[in-house]
Amino acid sequence: MKTKKIAKLLFISILFFNKINAQKRITFGVHGGLNYSSLREKEAFPDSENLKNSEFSFITGISSNYYFSNNLSLKVELNYESKKDSRNIPSSIQQNFFSYKNSKTITNASFITLPILLKYEFGNSKNPFFINGGTFLGYLIKLEDTFPDETTADFTDRMTNFDFGVSLGVGKKFSMDTKNNLIIEIRDNLGLTSISKFVSYKTNSLNLIIGWEFTL
Repeated sequence: MKTKKIAKLLFISILFFNKINAQKRITFGVHGGLNYSSLREKEAFPDSENLKNSEFSFITGISSNYYFSNNLSLKVELNYESKKDSRNIPSSIQQNFFSYKNSKTITNASFITLPILLKYEFGNSKNPFFINGGTFLGYLIKLEDTFPDETTADFTDRMTNFDFGVSLGVGKKFSMDTKNNLIIEIRDNLGLTSISKFVSYKTNSLNLIIGWEFTL
């Protein structure tokens, strides 16, 4: 009798763990999209208004999702991001130093980023909405300014090369078949640490991402 109870308990345990393992799966993906970004800093001309402008650039990368259940997964990405903004030169400064029609200095920074996100899917099981949040690590490859006369200056050596912040996104998954999905997401990445060695210089970017997610 005792042997039958042990066998029954063992059988139930096997079914339980098989069900858990069946729910767990790994997906892979590739993605790209627009990056609307800015580099937050203390202005060189604090008495001037509307100096800083966010600019559009791009993001591209690969991803992997490890599903703990049908709804919850851990998402890890490896991205190349171009983060760009511009600075208007005040008219008083422009008159003294510049005589160009273009009165903007453009900053272009290139990063390798590693977002680590917890993702939760809800709604229609075939075409669900999702939210994800977590952190990102970034490595600055290059940062340079392009001046009104179209000359450039490389300021990478003045940077720490390390970026860190929080990410929060919302999106929708569209099932194409049992192994392929189309992903559309809007995500905000807020840098929390300065990437400059000398002043407070933090990143911020809003991503519009379109991706293909697949199961091997």
